[in-house]
Amino acid sequence: AYPKEATVSLSVRLGGESAATLPSSQVFSFQQPPSVYRMNPQSTLAEESAVITLTGANFVSSSTLACRFGDATSSARWVSATQIECPAPIQAAGTVAVAVSNNGVDYVPLDAGFQFRPMMMLSHIFPTQGPRGGGSTVTLYGTNFPSEARCMFGEVGVDATFLSSSEFECRSPSVASTGNVSLSICDLGGKCAS
Repeated sequence: AYPKEATVSLSVRLGGESAATLPSSQVFSFQQPPSVYRMNPQSTLAEESAVITLTGANFVSSSTLACRFGDATSSARWVSATQIECPAPIQAAGTVAVAVSNNGVDYVPLDAGFQFRPMMMLSHIFPTQGPRGGGSTVTLYGTNFPSEARCMFGEVGVDATFLSSSEFECRSPSVASTGNVSLSICDLGGKCAS
């Protein structure tokens, strides 16, 4: 029996013939399997690429270090034995299983999946005007709204109240002068729809 991690020489035996030892450049290394306890972020917008940081243990710096998102595999960038970065391939909306491998063959699944969220769309708002002193309740209507977001009145962000995946409410802020500003709904990752 070998210890939990070891590098050994390989030899090949054919039938009852004596063993042939492979050159010293052909070695097999036994390693602890990788483990992951944190994934950041845990979601991105569908049809957009993102780099995911996985934090855990036993990551090996090698050319075969890889991550798998559903059926799509990508090479991982080794940061340290406790952290790697994985480019999430562009995928359609939905949640996919995530797995990591030190050797590109043996994948260890993560407990949590990765979510590719549909693009949010803002269709209209009501009312479209209010007093300069702020305080108007403005309802935003659209599709694919996340459960947490902020409303942006121009450059001024205010809290948003989630009503449904197609409806948010925000209170207009107080402004220094009258005039038009753009109104957007932004997810916590900074992606906005206006």
